[in-house]
Amino acid sequence: MREYIKDPEFSAAYKQAAAELLNSATMQLRQNLTAAIDRLGQIVTDDTEASPAQISAARTLLDFNLKFTELTDVLDRLTELERWKDESNG
Repeated sequence: MREYIKDPEFSAAYKQAAAELLNSATMQLRQNLTAAIDRLGQIVTDDTEASPAQISAARTLLDFNLKFTELTDVLDRLTELERWKDESNG
C-alpha cells in the first residue's frame, strides 16, 4: 500500500474516492438527523417511557445541542476573522 500511495495518480484517485465516501455518509446522516432529533424529543416528553430512556434521550439532545452551539460559535468567529482579514487587506 505504501508504494501505491507514492504514485500521484493512485494517491489522487484514492483521495477522491475517500472524499466521495465521506460525502455520501454525511448526506445519509443529514437525511436522518431530523427524524432522530424528533424521536429523541418524543422519548423525553413521553411519560410512559422508562426514566433511563428519558434521561438518555435528554442527555443525547443536550450533548448534541452543546456541540452544535460550539460549532456555530466557531464558524461565526471564523467568518468574522475572514471578514476582518479581507477588510485589512482591502
